[in-house]
Amino acid sequence: ALFRLLLVLFSGVLYRCVHWPRPGFLLNPLALLLALPVAFTYAALAGFSVATVRALVLIVLFVVLRLTGERRSPLLVLLFAVLLLWVMDPRAWMDTGFWLSAGAVAAIFIWQWRWPQPQALGWRNKIAALWRLEVMLLIALTPLTVLFFNGVSWVAPATNLLVIPYFTVLVIPLLLLSLPFVWLEQEWVYGSLWRFIDFSLTPVLNSLKPVAEHSLSWSNIYGFSLLVPLLFFVSWRWWPGALRQRLQVSAALTVLCYPWLKPAPPADFAVHVLDVGQGNALVIQRGRKAIVVDAGPAFPSGFDMGEQVVIPFLHHHRLTPELLVITHRHQDHAGGFDALVTEFPQLVTLGSEVGDWQC
Repeated sequence: ALFRLLLVLFSGVLYRCVHWPRPGFLLNPLALLLALPVAFTYAALAGFSVATVRALVLIVLFVVLRLTGERRSPLLVLLFAVLLLWVMDPRAWMDTGFWLSAGAVAAIFIWQWRWPQPQALGWRNKIAALWRLEVMLLIALTPLTVLFFNGVSWVAPATNLLVIPYFTVLVIPLLLLSLPFVWLEQEWVYGSLWRFIDFSLTPVLNSLKPVAEHSLSWSNIYGFSLLVPLLFFVSWRWWPGALRQRLQVSAALTVLCYPWLKPAPPADFAVHVLDVGQGNALVIQRGRKAIVVDAGPAFPSGFDMGEQVVIPFLHHHRLTPELLVITHRHQDHAGGFDALVTEFPQLVTLGSEVGDWQC
């Protein structure tokens, strides 16, 4: 979305300034070339994360194909981008963002190939097409989200329809616009932009709080899977052909993914490093028993990594934690302490000025 916004912006500016007689012949390549350094700068500002580098490589390949006039399958281009990413970073496949990013792009390419959307659509049809795309992404990425996060957010399509356009059109462009003024030390300019972003972003984030808890836990997934045969039968008997086929394919994929999503058998010994962002949380497993080292961060907004990541992980693997060790009291290590103690009252806690025993 950012790349398309830059493309339209550069095309419009150059067309207004230059007035070449054949804008489609010259301005589109210029817009492509000018958007490349901006995309690279954006990836650098994002710290060259795996998902951002994947997007940057895909953009570079797209520009090269457009400038050379080559026509290639989108999935082939995506595969080549993934291979280039692995050449640059052989450990990229270990990153959760890689699988989610590449999986989402592959799902979009397949969707646009199988059910292409006509260019001339009314605003209602465009909104309906966008909604169908969001629901498709939810279904397509369900195996990955369950595997990585032990749950599924059924409100993701609705929140994405609000959050993604808001960040694409307003938040990210204003942040990029503020950067030159940060380098020029013009605090009154970038400070005003940041305050406006914060002022406008607060109600959006507050509106998402009531739906943040609407996720599907593992126990609910097992219960939901019992509805799959019923859904299959109902769609076969009463619903029309095209919709019936899609529901049957979804039901079949759910059945096929079910054994893969089941918890692994207990390990004799394993150390799990959980992704809690800026912070730390480890689970040392022996059979069905566990020691938890640090509980992840908690934030003033109420979001608690101990509650959202550590506890679901323990439940998913059916582990009983016996000892909780807090290495130090910083919130990014001890933030989830209260949630874990509340969920597992039998826990013996150990730490520096935290817990039952001093470390």
